[in-house]
Amino acid sequence: MKNEKLKQSFMRATGAVCALLVLACVCLEAQASPLVVTVSKAGTLSALIGPEKKNTTTQLKVAGPINGTDVLYLREMLGRGQYGEKTEGQLRDLDLSEARILAGGDSYIYYNSFTADDVVGENMFGECDQLERIVLPAGTKQIGRSAFYRCSRLGGITIPDSVESIGENCFFCDSALESISIPSGVQEIGLSPLAGCVSLKSIAVDPANTHYCAVDGALLNKAKTEFVNVPCGRTGDFVVPSTVTFIADGAFNQCMLSKITLPASVDSLGEAAFSNSPLLKSINIPDKVKELPYGTFLWCESLTDVTFGSSLKTIDEMAFVACNALQSITIPNSVKNIGSRVFSNCASLATVNLGAGVESLGQDVFISCKKLKEINVDANNSTYSSIDGVLCDKPQHTLLKCPEGRVGSYSVPASVQKIDEEAFTRCTYLTSVEMGDNVSTIMPSAFDGCKGLTSAKLSNTLTQVSEYAFSGCESLKSIDLGSGVKTIANGAFSGCKALPYVQFPASLETIGTSAFDYCTGLTSLRCLGETPAACKSCDDSFYKVDPKAVTVYVPLNAVEAYKAADAWKEFNIVGENYTGVSRVDVEPSWQLVDVYDLNGRLIASRINRNSLILDNRVCILKDVATGATQKVVFP
Repeated sequence: MKNEKLKQSFMRATGAVCALLVLACVCLEAQASPLVVTVSKAGTLSALIGPEKKNTTTQLKVAGPINGTDVLYLREMLGRGQYGEKTEGQLRDLDLSEARILAGGDSYIYYNSFTADDVVGENMFGECDQLERIVLPAGTKQIGRSAFYRCSRLGGITIPDSVESIGENCFFCDSALESISIPSGVQEIGLSPLAGCVSLKSIAVDPANTHYCAVDGALLNKAKTEFVNVPCGRTGDFVVPSTVTFIADGAFNQCMLSKITLPASVDSLGEAAFSNSPLLKSINIPDKVKELPYGTFLWCESLTDVTFGSSLKTIDEMAFVACNALQSITIPNSVKNIGSRVFSNCASLATVNLGAGVESLGQDVFISCKKLKEINVDANNSTYSSIDGVLCDKPQHTLLKCPEGRVGSYSVPASVQKIDEEAFTRCTYLTSVEMGDNVSTIMPSAFDGCKGLTSAKLSNTLTQVSEYAFSGCESLKSIDLGSGVKTIANGAFSGCKALPYVQFPASLETIGTSAFDYCTGLTSLRCLGETPAACKSCDDSFYKVDPKAVTVYVPLNAVEAYKAADAWKEFNIVGENYTGVSRVDVEPSWQLVDVYDLNGRLIASRINRNSLILDNRVCILKDVATGATQKVVFP
């Protein structure tokens, strides 16, 4: 009896398993065949499919008219909503061969993307990253810009012969696409239609097409004079056909090639022609090319070797941005113009040699080149020169750019009269700077972001510290303003949080807004002028500085004037009877000196030995380098 019950239980279990297997086979069979829906009125697709199938259908064929409302519903089935949000849809395979897209209905993405007759519109299937295969409507005339943007699993697409134009970045970053065929009717293709398709090995073109053709799997115009697009998945070396004269905008954008050989016939390049090609190591620019346009080699992180042609005149904006493997560059004598940010963010660039012909340099040409040690200029250049690797104008009166990789201390050459805007910006390894009395002008942001700068001595002929001149110099501990400064402009020392002490010369008249904002290390100020320098308020010029923690030393006969001034009355005002001593004899080897009172309280930090002005009391001087001390007593 017991064995019989076990047998019956086993049979029931086996039957249940068989039933589940049959059900699974039925489900698999159902998924193997697409759901077919015929639409008679545009805008009704959702009602025909219904909620029970919306998020379970993986294959779908739609026939009949559809509009923006239907396209939005298809996007939701494909896993993306109107604003790019993820949905529960599972659709992967979409056949629209018997459908027709019509104008009307809702915006299918964001607020203002509406359908037009026979157009696969801009971003229509953008970011539908589970879409694997699509067949476009048989009567489609146009595929819009970024129509399949970031459809990363799209491996197959059927484009009908009726299509006349394919938009810019149409298949951008469709990383599963291995091949594509351009039909006979296509007359126009936008910029970089296949950029970022890193699996794409070949592009085919219908031989009947009168505007385009394929050569060695690459897309060219019919005359084979314009190179339109390389298959981004190709690797190794690539030789451009000898008939080509023009490389189109973005033609090699995001390709996986390590070397590209351009024929001598090439005379012009499009914008961003080779940009974002992470494996590209070397390239020769043909002699006929006169300009490297915007972003030509932008983000070519492996590029180490560039050979320029003999006719090159212009290197335009951002041509070599973030070419992180590039260590040196020599600009030929033929080049006259170098645009803004051409070499910005080139992390390994150490040496730049400018030719004799360079006449103009754009803004921030070398910004964020952290390892740049020297900018050299051909001696025959009539516009620029260099002094010890620092870029200057030809007469060497204006210092234009100090390389950001400069290390240690720097003395401004005696010939220099002007420090240009952002000349030392982001020179994070610079520790000290000293100017001779010929420097009469410091332009805005000249030393902005010099995070390693600890001391600076300014010229006695300088009358203004310009806007944000030393902003963000977070390690600055000593600033010698000289004897002639009248104005400290807006934000001049903002963010100098290590600065403990500033001595204002008697010439100072105005302190601008935010001049010392966030200088949270301030403990003392010394004002040599009897008339308080004008500023709106303590909070306006010294924001986040606690005035109660800062002692301001002023001439004895000016104490009441400072206590009455709105901008100064919140500080601790202490009167002093200045002796007018301009130089205190200290040990000859001492360069920077800290000043303490007899209680060990720091009065001033890192003062240049030639710039000491002390009151008539006992002080202790301490050599910053050795720690040696010296007592100074005034009678």
